[in-house]
Amino acid sequence: MNSATKEFIDNICNETMGFSLGDPWRISDSSVVCVVPITRHTDQEQVYEVSSRAKDSLIIEDTGNIDVAIIHNNGDLPIFFRLGEILSGSTQERSLKFSRVVPRKSTIKADIVCVHASRPISSGAVFKTSGYAPGREAFNMSAMYIDGNINQSESWNRDAKYIEKLKASPSLKREVSHALDLDALKSDDLSTARDAIKNALDDVIKKVPLFDAQVGMVLIDTSGVSLLECFDIPLSWSDVREAIVGKEADRLMEKDESGVFEFRPEKAKELIRTMLSSSYDEKIINDDGHTRIVVLDGETHTGEVVVIGDQVIHLLFARKE
Repeated sequence: MNSATKEFIDNICNETMGFSLGDPWRISDSSVVCVVPITRHTDQEQVYEVSSRAKDSLIIEDTGNIDVAIIHNNGDLPIFFRLGEILSGSTQERSLKFSRVVPRKSTIKADIVCVHASRPISSGAVFKTSGYAPGREAFNMSAMYIDGNINQSESWNRDAKYIEKLKASPSLKREVSHALDLDALKSDDLSTARDAIKNALDDVIKKVPLFDAQVGMVLIDTSGVSLLECFDIPLSWSDVREAIVGKEADRLMEKDESGVFEFRPEKAKELIRTMLSSSYDEKIINDDGHTRIVVLDGETHTGEVVVIGDQVIHLLFARKE
């Protein structure tokens, strides 16, 4: 494993260089999913901006091709786009296949995938960033590691299954039936489904706290670590927190329907450290000489690391499907 990646992971595991793993937090005592905050007290300087903060510096254009967008960065700092970031506008919604960093005063072509199977493409239309596609991390990272690309038909099928799973969720039927007709969700439109669920669960999202100096979070369910996401500085997490929590809101309010679930918060850190310290193979999927995007592949989890220079700025792990 690359030394910068290993050092970043080791610092989280050992809670060194300002990193700490907090106490597990749940929406309610009957929740089967908990959040473990990752915090970091650091004086490390900001060397990039996340896309949601840098909107005034961005122009994103639809090329007319389903799998390519052009991103112009007119700002003075590199701009980070997260895997699964949704691009929306007066054209077909897409999302990024993998994370990207757009250098300052530069233009790149970004690999994207459609998340609205029936909407037409409008060449030359301008996109705006619009949060993140739910349920995409493991699917995208595994595909990029294995094939170096994402098959559009497989992607559409995956989105349709995800939406059908939402519509069948007992927790959602119980919690949002008054605010949302789940049967109205369309299996070809992941972006709109995400927005509908996020809006209906706004009260859930507001309950999730922003911890002091938080740089990320870990989601743990009855099968162990489901998702881990971590930035290098608190400012980046505070900029994306609402969008990240929003796409996970339906999972956060899942409850123990049987009444036999035993919550053992003292096991959380052990689970996280075991996952992080597992063996991972690496594959560089983008390298422009100054930034690198690396996919990690392990037995139970897959991951993605974003490096600027020799500094890791973002780490993401998801349990394999």
